Amino acid sequence: MLVYGLYNRARWIIAFFAVAILATTAAELYIVIKLSPAVTQISIPFLKISACQPTPGTASHLYLAPIPALIFDIPAFLLVLLRGVSHLKAQRNVGFRGATLIRLLVRDSIQYFLIIVVVYSGSVIAFIKLPDIETFATFTYTASIISVSASRMLINLRKH
Repeated sequence: MLVYGLYNRARWIIAFFAVAILATTAAELYIVIKLSPAVTQISIPFLKISACQPTPGTASHLYLAPIPALIFDIPAFLLVLLRGVSHLKAQRNVGFRGATLIRLLVRDSIQYFLIIVVVYSGSVIAFIKLPDIETFATFTYTASIISVSASRMLINLRKH
């Protein structure tokens, strides 16, 4: 919605991101359903629940899961960056150097998207390089870091 607001509620933004989110969802579903490893059901006695464990020796391609999300976020980042640069140029041409709401939105959005790129890239690398248990721990931190970054951006916006 931030990009939508920065582009003065242009309908092409909604259309573009609607198609992008559908494509991302389809890619994520394909990765999770078709490329996930064979699993074996195991019982965890002290919790009295069952869980799925990847069958030893099967290939897992779940490291590909963050890539569609990353591909979805890159155009949003580029659109925010483009709007920010054009806004700064327009302000500089009229001689205004103060802080504005758009400048705050652009700065926070760029930070947010850069955090997403770094975290998702690190998540893919961790999935390829680390053993299973450490990999799933990094996925937990991935979700946490992204949520905290979004909250920080909203709190910062409210503060100003």
